Amino acid sequence: MKKISIFCCWNKEEILNSLLLPGLNRQKDVEFDLHLIYCGKGEGWKSAAQVFNYHIDQAASENLLFVHQDLELKEDSALASVIEELEAKPKGIFGLVGARAEGKTRQVFGNVYHGIMNVNSGCSISCVTSADTLDECFVAMKKAVFMELKFDEINFDGWHFYAVDLCLRGKKKGFASYVLPLKSQHKNILEMPGYLLHAGTYPKEFYHYARVARRVHKGEYKRIVGSCCNYPTDLWGFYFSYYIPRVSKAKLRRFFRKISF
Repeated sequence: MKKISIFCCWNKEEILNSLLLPGLNRQKDVEFDLHLIYCGKGEGWKSAAQVFNYHIDQAASENLLFVHQDLELKEDSALASVIEELEAKPKGIFGLVGARAEGKTRQVFGNVYHGIMNVNSGCSISCVTSADTLDECFVAMKKAVFMELKFDEINFDGWHFYAVDLCLRGKKKGFASYVLPLKSQHKNILEMPGYLLHAGTYPKEFYHYARVARRVHKGEYKRIVGSCCNYPTDLWGFYFSYYIPRVSKAKLRRFFRKISF
């Protein structure tokens, strides 16, 4: 029987019970040990990187999966497929949404449908597709790969960009990233009713870690791409891609704050 160890930081029980757990419970031909770590206020956890690095010794399998509470696997063979790819490419890092730099633009791949509007995360794929980085909603790898890279809890001491950073560091060491063609639903809480005040943008912490990612990787990469970002690492390119759009988004956010429910 195929086996995998699954780790999830959670803080919303309703979301966990309605999305992640039903998807896991429908899986066939696989055994998994599930580690649910509550990361609500008062628990003392500073970051996802800290949580995962701390609990990794509890893994009972050499196959690891780090997943969000608000992602639902729609295919009952999803985990079995993940394990097959891990066995075939033991130095690979696998996700369900990924991005690849293409000149000054980026291409986002995946079969994950997002938010209350149920929109595809990017270009639909029918086969395993290479990427530069993976979205944090779902990241799988062999334990040996994780132990060599680990999540950077020093620079990414929050809840954003920790997988993007791991993929970029892994790429320099020969660990390639791939997107799997598995259908899933990702209802990010920022896109749910009551959170409309973000109005197409992200929490301020997201932008803080975008700046951190640029600082950490500007010597190796000309562009930081992810499912939610596309930032040049040169100073002026980063300024025009990062700061200028945020001015107009801030105005839109103030408008939605007045009508959010």
